Amino acid sequence: MLPEKKLKEIDNYLTNVDTINIEYFDSLLLSYPYDDYIVGMKAYSLYFKEKKQEAQLFLSEALNKETKLKYGTFINLSLGIIALDDDNDSSLSYFTKSIEYDTDMVNKWVRLELFYYYKETDYDKAFKYLSEALRIDANFTSAQMEMSNILQSEGKIDSALNILDDVIERAHNFNAYCQKALLLLDIGSYENAKKCFLLSNEKKKNVESLIGLGYIEQYQNKNYELAKQYYENANQLDINHPVPYKRMGLFYLDLDRLDSSKMYLEKALKLSPILDNYLELIYVNTLLEDYSNAKYLLNDALSKYNHEYELDFWKILLLSLAENKNEAQESINEFYNKYTDIEINWLKSELKVWNINIK
Repeated sequence: MLPEKKLKEIDNYLTNVDTINIEYFDSLLLSYPYDDYIVGMKAYSLYFKEKKQEAQLFLSEALNKETKLKYGTFINLSLGIIALDDDNDSSLSYFTKSIEYDTDMVNKWVRLELFYYYKETDYDKAFKYLSEALRIDANFTSAQMEMSNILQSEGKIDSALNILDDVIERAHNFNAYCQKALLLLDIGSYENAKKCFLLSNEKKKNVESLIGLGYIEQYQNKNYELAKQYYENANQLDINHPVPYKRMGLFYLDLDRLDSSKMYLEKALKLSPILDNYLELIYVNTLLEDYSNAKYLLNDALSKYNHEYELDFWKILLLSLAENKNEAQESINEFYNKYTDIEINWLKSELKVWNINIK
């Protein structure tokens, strides 16, 4: 069994390191081949390196050799995270067992995963698990950054920044630099945000920081060449990341180069068919007066997202531009019945931009 001092040493390393080397676990397994923490955390780390099948095989072999591992808190953590992609109920069952078997309350990692599990559906429960994780380890980097996000959402900017500064001072974490930069960007502190993005990217090249730098150069400094360079560097870093394509699409939209904008926004939508990407591409197609494609995109979005008020706006606008006055009026009436005065006033102001006035 792993001595407590050794466990704390390893756990501190895993908490603060930017990139985990799997070979680190292999050397430990020579001395502790069936230790719950070492076996479980290796599988957990393999999963986050996108080696799910390797993690499953490793766990299966370990459990066949030592059946008592099935009662391990870290083994059940890793089983839960592996199951998360395919079966939420099974994943929760493993996480619950992990908590049950954590009699010494040392597994901060499963509590972080339970925070993520409940974050969108049960905030109180999610916050409870995040708080427990931080009680186990007040310097748990990932949990600290999530707590900083919560404080920012509550308007407690100074407290959120203090947490991030603590992480940066202790671990020099590139994600913490980036998160601080995004917070500073949100409050309009552009020069300080730029410094943090640069430090994040210096620590480890990452898409988020390059996008942030491009955003500042494009919208704040109006340095379009440098903005384009940052976006292109982000794209080269990860050609399957949708955000660089989206930013390039909006970059060319800003320059009124609509065909180029459309090309990049189509790539962003293909990689990430989220509502916002549909809305941007519908907008550009409408500017190009390609109403048939805009309508196709709108119907595709409606099939996935039902009737969001922004989609209903585009339905009304496209009908109006096509001079389908009766259908447009029917959709306007439906909008009035469905939404509040806030959305109705927004609709009126947006239609006015397109020289369409409604009562």
